[in-house]
Amino acid sequence: MIHCLKTNLHCHTDHLSYPPGKWHASSYPARGVVDLFTRNGFDALGITEHVPQDSGPALAVAARHVQETGGSLLLIPGRELDIAGCHVLELLDENRAALRILNHPVRTRGLAELAATARRYAAEYGIEAVEFDMLAAEDPAIARAYDEIFPALPLPVVSNSDFHGMLFTAANHFTVYLCAERSVAAILRALRAGDFVAFYPDKASWRMCRRSGGSPLAEAWLRGAPDNVFSRAPDDFMRLTPPVRFPAVTPRDIEEFHHTRGLTLRHGEIVLHLLPERGARMAGLWLSGRQVVDPILNAAVDSEAVAEVFEAATEPFEVVEAGENHATFERLLRDRPDFAGVVYRKSIRIQDGSVLVSSERRNTSAREVLLNDALRFRFLKDYAAHVSCDLRAPACERLDAPINARLEFPAEPRRCDLTFHAPGYAVNLCCEDERLEALRLAARPADGFAQAVLTFKPQTLPPGGASPAYRVTLTPRLR
Repeated sequence: MIHCLKTNLHCHTDHLSYPPGKWHASSYPARGVVDLFTRNGFDALGITEHVPQDSGPALAVAARHVQETGGSLLLIPGRELDIAGCHVLELLDENRAALRILNHPVRTRGLAELAATARRYAAEYGIEAVEFDMLAAEDPAIARAYDEIFPALPLPVVSNSDFHGMLFTAANHFTVYLCAERSVAAILRALRAGDFVAFYPDKASWRMCRRSGGSPLAEAWLRGAPDNVFSRAPDDFMRLTPPVRFPAVTPRDIEEFHHTRGLTLRHGEIVLHLLPERGARMAGLWLSGRQVVDPILNAAVDSEAVAEVFEAATEPFEVVEAGENHATFERLLRDRPDFAGVVYRKSIRIQDGSVLVSSERRNTSAREVLLNDALRFRFLKDYAAHVSCDLRAPACERLDAPINARLEFPAEPRRCDLTFHAPGYAVNLCCEDERLEALRLAARPADGFAQAVLTFKPQTLPPGGASPAYRVTLTPRLR
């Protein structure tokens, strides 16, 4: 029987040995990456840190976690290289360079140069495949242009997620390799032979697309070979997740995407859906049935500004208290030596037409802990929809998409008051705190969200010390 191996060859972790804040790392440590891709039904995963970082430490942690959890995820060693202005994925087999792939060439060089770049890198640097640009794949105009360019490419085209923490791409960008056995060597042979089918989402139609590697085996699989030939059918991979566009997601869709159960709060016209097992994140905020926040990456009520604390944004929290319109969560951090012993406490309440968010820290360790806190909110918008932002503090101005701004808070008062305007709704975010340092705003027409990040002055928590709570008020309204 031919094994149909759902695979992502391009993935980054945030291994503890990496310098904080490296742009090419993800917010997921190696064990978190293993858990995430296992939950999403992957058979094989490449651990491919960006040189000069070494993939070896993360790969060893990932392999140990697979073994300890009784998993079957096949790990593929690799690294991402910088070669003549482009990124190149180099996969390894028995610690030897085995195959090179040209990574996200549209993002790096542009669509017009794609075919010429592929030919040059094949001739000069031994590239054997091209990675289907995951961001371009989600832009309908570029995705359509690919249809004209692919026939001119001299190399096979595979789909990877280039995982840096983006959960939608992790779930929906992959390649299925058709292999006689489950091994790294078999996957590399299938890639070279064209025995694969690449899968990627089309956000314009909200459906999964696929592109054959072109071999007789791949074509036979797509035509529907007898059940005893292949381990799985192509239709098994054609379900986009979530199955509906973000504005239409239900609590059940959110729970299926994150593979967990949630907690729903209600009061008046506002409904919240929180995920205690996924960092107690606020994955749903509906006003009169209208979704206001990004259900996938509204990560966190809080995260660490300098080096993201994976546990605080992603791992399970204890439900300390829960009522019809309020909930409180706690987690004692353990993983990172520099944060072990810190208790994160998050409280969320619906009151008077607003959502009140409170976040505080408590140091139970016997040493000082340096905190560089941030509160991050991602508000939902339709893809390609225009958004704007009205600021009353720290500055009084109007910003229109594309927005990419960083604003410093004056000495007094340290107050943030902004309103995002999107088609159909607006949401006001207000925070007054003497520790406020800066506000970062981002909104691009092609994105499905607009983001606001409040960063706070670094503070040192002494042993047994606690930080005053950060408090933010979110007030949504329909337009």
